[in-house]
Amino acid sequence: MGSGCVCQNSNSTSGFTRVRTVRLGNLNLMIYGKKHIENRTSGKGCKRTPAWETLATREDVKKKIEEFWDTRVEGNIEVWNILKAACSEPLPTIAEQIIKSSGLSMLSGTLMLTFDDVGYRYDLPVYVINEASKYGVEKTFQKLPDWFKGDSINIVMRCAKFTDKKLEVYTGELIKIIKTRYTEIVIVDQDKIRLFYNGKEMKNDMTLYHCGVKDGVVIQVYVQN
Repeated sequence: MGSGCVCQNSNSTSGFTRVRTVRLGNLNLMIYGKKHIENRTSGKGCKRTPAWETLATREDVKKKIEEFWDTRVEGNIEVWNILKAACSEPLPTIAEQIIKSSGLSMLSGTLMLTFDDVGYRYDLPVYVINEASKYGVEKTFQKLPDWFKGDSINIVMRCAKFTDKKLEVYTGELIKIIKTRYTEIVIVDQDKIRLFYNGKEMKNDMTLYHCGVKDGVVIQVYVQN
């Protein structure tokens, strides 16, 4: 049997008593127990989950959700599509109808753990089912003067789908420009790539200077399907 999520443990959803800090790539989730917040659960019916919050922004979480659904390879793809539809449905009663009419069964009656008709297991993280009770605030960066080019450095763009690509850049260049240059080499849609350095995503309106990029560093490239 396969699991679709690394962030849940085997505790029943009926009694949340502790805090768990879960790291998923660049996304940290704080899942709270009843000793820590008054409203210890989110959602109702089959969409009931532990309440959670994160220092990541709403946009960061949205991207993580898209990444989760795009990377489901184990199990039945049709079941994953059904689960995605149920999670997207705001009304728990209708979400439950979507699950039951498809012949799926939910452990403890929630979407967090589901089985198909052949007994394959599908785990869902809380962040794809319910929104956080609190999100982080988008950081703002000091705008650099137009004349600022920064230092000339070399960086390595590393992606699992392509061979390493070396770029000569200036630290004052915007990340969106770096993306453009890279996608012209590997021939991929710029909107489908995300760049990471030191475990943090590099946003389009940031520069290499803002990200602390030095000569010779490796930039991780993630290409969405």
